Amino acid sequence: MNAKSADDIRGLEFDWLASDADGNVALFSTAGGGYVPGEFLRDTDAHDRAVDSISGMRARTRALFAPRLAPGLPNTWLTMAERGVFAFDSDSFGGPYRLVAAPEAPVRASELPEAAAAVVGGLILEHLRFAELKEITAGDLTRRPPGAPEGALVELYADFNNIAADGSLPLHCVGSVASIASLGQELREGKEVWLTDGELWARARLSRAGDGAWYARPGFPITSSKSGGR
Repeated sequence: MNAKSADDIRGLEFDWLASDADGNVALFSTAGGGYVPGEFLRDTDAHDRAVDSISGMRARTRALFAPRLAPGLPNTWLTMAERGVFAFDSDSFGGPYRLVAAPEAPVRASELPEAAAAVVGGLILEHLRFAELKEITAGDLTRRPPGAPEGALVELYADFNNIAADGSLPLHCVGSVASIASLGQELREGKEVWLTDGELWARARLSRAGDGAWYARPGFPITSSKSGGR
């Protein structure tokens, strides 16, 4: 297992995998800036092995569309689509993931090699359907946990490893910056939000430093229960 923080992967290309409400599978390429869930950061090596295992499968369908690359360059997105996997790509500025390749016949998570099936089975985006989406934002990936009041709180990505000695939590890692950007003008000083790394959750109030940087101060215990801490 090779755990990393969001700051560890900033500026570097990483690929991670997830499944959706329909059991379809997608590859997400960060391009050095895309939001990543905590499940991926806890074991990036497992996702690398999973991607390799899918690449090693025989092509099972055709790609409806995929980027064209120069001859000799590996086209991971095309390879994934030909094996039934959707492919989304972000950008170095933390923009949304945009659909770049899609399969004619999607593969189900249960049909993947064991290494890949285990990874996507542990990262299920139950509120999304890849076949219906052209774009996925950080806000989509950190949507309100089940049980939280409808419309009451927005969610921000947070790396809980960055909590300072005074209990404040800087929101300057790549995932936090991306989710803040996706919310636009919804944030204000003193606003209560959900903080999450994709598995842990905490309610917190926001504050802003003189240089414009956002901070949060969790007001409830951090919990692995999505409906906890309310």
